[in-house]
Amino acid sequence: MEIPLLRGRDIGGSDTPGSPAVAVVNETFVRKFYGDKDPLGQAFRVDEGAAAPESIYQIVGVVKDTKYTNLREDLTPIAYVARSQDKKPDTDVAVLIRSDLPPDSLTSAVEHAVAAVSPAILIQFTLLQTQIRDTVQRERLMATLTGFFGALAALLTTIGLYGLISYMAMSKRSEIGIRMALGADRLRVLKLIMREAVQLLVVGLVLGTTLSLFASRAARSLLYGLKNNDPATFGAAVALLATVAAAASFVPARRASRLNPLESLREE
Repeated sequence: MEIPLLRGRDIGGSDTPGSPAVAVVNETFVRKFYGDKDPLGQAFRVDEGAAAPESIYQIVGVVKDTKYTNLREDLTPIAYVARSQDKKPDTDVAVLIRSDLPPDSLTSAVEHAVAAVSPAILIQFTLLQTQIRDTVQRERLMATLTGFFGALAALLTTIGLYGLISYMAMSKRSEIGIRMALGADRLRVLKLIMREAVQLLVVGLVLGTTLSLFASRAARSLLYGLKNNDPATFGAAVALLATVAAAASFVPARRASRLNPLESLREE
C-alpha cells in the first residue's frame, strides 16, 4: 500500500514460521504504548483467548498512521504481522494488484490463473478508486453543493450590486449633471460612484466575515479537513467578492460618467 516506513525494516521473506514472530507498528501504537522509548526490538503480547497461547511479537519497524474505514475515523494503534508466520491464516484474503492492464483484461487473467491452482477459490474484484470514492461520498456531495451555492451567491451578489449601484447613479443624475456643468470630468464622476460602491463593499465584507466565522463552525462538521478560521480561505473569499463587486459596480458607474449634463439638468 506504499505506507511510508519511518524506522526499522519492513516484513520480508526472511520472516518464516521458524523465525521469531515480528510486527511493524504505526505511530499511534508507539505513542500509546512506548511514549518516548525506542520501540525497535521491543516485544509485545497479544492475548488470543483462553484456548490459545499468547502470541509474542518483536517490533522491527514503524510506519505512518493510516485510516482504513473512512476519513473521519480516529487514528488507532495498528500492528502489521507477517502472514507467512500465521499458524492459522484466515481463508479470506485481501490482495492489492497493481497493473497497467484494463480492469476487464486483468480480472480475466487473474481468474484463469487462480482457477488453474484451485477452481474452488472464490474471487471478488473491487477497484481501489471505487472503494475510496464510496467512503467520501458525503464529502463529495457537500463539496458539490457548497460550490454550487457559492457560485449562486456570487451571481446574486453581482446582480444585486449592479441594480443597487444603477439605482444610486440614477438618483444622482441631477447632482452628476451639476458637477459636470461646473467642470467635473468623467473620471471624477466615476470615482464618486465607485467610492460609494467601495463603502458598501467594506461594510458588507465586515458583516459577512463576522457571520461567516460563526456559520463555518457548523460547516466544519460537514466537510472533512475544513478549518473555520483558515486565513487563506477567508482571504480568497474576500478577494473574490471584491472582484465581483468591482465588476458589478463599474458598469453603472461608467454609464453615469457619460451622462450629458444638459440632458440630466433638463430632466430635473
